[in-house]
Amino acid sequence: MANRPGAVDFGTEAVMVVDDEAGVRRFLSRTISSAGHAVESFGSADEAFARVRPGVFAVAFVDLRMPGHDGLWFYSGRRTIGD
Repeated sequence: MANRPGAVDFGTEAVMVVDDEAGVRRFLSRTISSAGHAVESFGSADEAFARVRPGVFAVAFVDLRMPGHDGLWFYSGRRTIGD
């Protein structure tokens, strides 16, 4: 995969997708996995935040506007765990 122009190698780390809309989660998950990356998707910031651990996810696509805790809450809390 890293041999393709513009390809990114995340190693063994997965890509996190967080969105309250199931259709958006499915679309992003399919698109990312079709590029050869492992994907874990979550329907809320709380659910995703509970799974965050250093070295598990290379990147996160997080909806900024969700019911309850939103993407900004997720990212501000992420800093307390450490990168």
